Amino acid sequence: MTEKKMLVIDLCTTGLHPLKDFMTGVACKSADEERVITNENESELINELVRYIKDNNFEEVYGFNSAKFDVPFLRIRCLKHGISLKDLNVEFIDLRAVLSGNVDRMQGTLSDYKKLLNIAGQCNKIDIRIAWKSGNIQPYKEVILDDVRTTWCLLERTKEVGLL
Repeated sequence: MTEKKMLVIDLCTTGLHPLKDFMTGVACKSADEERVITNENESELINELVRYIKDNNFEEVYGFNSAKFDVPFLRIRCLKHGISLKDLNVEFIDLRAVLSGNVDRMQGTLSDYKKLLNIAGQCNKIDIRIAWKSGNIQPYKEVILDDVRTTWCLLERTKEVGLL
């Protein structure tokens, strides 16, 4: 059986409410590369993400807490801009839901899993909204890349132990 082509994503937004806030970037990590897609025009940003997923034939798109945040946020913003996701032949999978079985008291944060598995990386979070507004893009990119790197490590461990 061949392994499906996997991508980990993490959305960066101006807030938690997709009806009034918007996406400023998406961090992506696959087995082959890391990428941060940013664009001040949210419609162009989403179209670039959709093209990236299609062009690279990703079949599974993973996230952490993505079923409760990233995927619904993306869908609502697609609705706003009239962007279709129906041609994406991907399955969106939330690692947090896989691991916790959606039991609220067992869910934990990405930082909790980072500590549990001794995953190295950046812990000095900056306010990425301030970095975005100031145009200071490099620290912004590093912070959101750190989250997809952590999620990728969590994905690999989850597969190693047979939970996926």
